[in-house]
Amino acid sequence: MSPYNYITMHDTTHTPTGGTDAPSRTRESGLITVFRAASCIILAAVLVFETSCLHKSPIRRETLHRDMDALSTSLERNSGNFAALKGRRFGATGYVYAFDRDGVVTYHPQSALAGMSFEGNPAVRRMLEMKSGCLLQHLEGRDRMMVFRPAGNGGIVCLTIALDEVDGGATGCVELK
Repeated sequence: MSPYNYITMHDTTHTPTGGTDAPSRTRESGLITVFRAASCIILAAVLVFETSCLHKSPIRRETLHRDMDALSTSLERNSGNFAALKGRRFGATGYVYAFDRDGVVTYHPQSALAGMSFEGNPAVRRMLEMKSGCLLQHLEGRDRMMVFRPAGNGGIVCLTIALDEVDGGATGCVELK
């Protein structure tokens, strides 16, 4: 069987009243077959795209720190205008969020978290104490690195990313237990 047979129209047998059993080609069965083949090709393309996105090369630790310095400077100059954070991603798992001096989330990609207080969270408390730096914490079954900087008005902007996406590891990070 040719690998291209799935695109061709198939022979079907129709037996109209008083008719013969002669095979005839139907347009409907051919279109359905072509549609199924196209769906398979599209699905394969999506899987290849998703797989390629998940296997990006690691992000250099120095790049993360430099990008966070730039974000911090921008936020301090623009009085905490978080438009620059919207849609900001790093690798497959990295995202940026911000909270004020009281630990209340001022920006998060999951908008439902905005306005929630994380004042009692050990990582947030430590970031507010340190103002700038890097923490390492085991979250959601993975080691995660949190690079944080001042965001203006006493707030903090933080990048959280899975450690296995970072080239250079968590050198210089404080480990939270």
